[in-house]
Amino acid sequence: MKKQKNEIVSLKKGGKEIQLDYADLRKAVLVLRAVNHKLRQRIIDLLEENDSMTVTDIYIKLRLEQSVAS
Repeated sequence: MKKQKNEIVSLKKGGKEIQLDYADLRKAVLVLRAVNHKLRQRIIDLLEENDSMTVTDIYIKLRLEQSVAS
């Protein structure tokens, strides 16, 4: 990943201005891209339904290979 300068991105709409730190915005984009995957969403849903789960619990419940669930 290429290092970026700390820059502020300004967005203006309707007389209001929002300033966002580019580095924080980039991190948010990477997180959203990572969770925009059906299997990862199923794992997140499963974790929300249960207090705690091991990788073994997850791959058995979702019928996956262990390496995929890890």
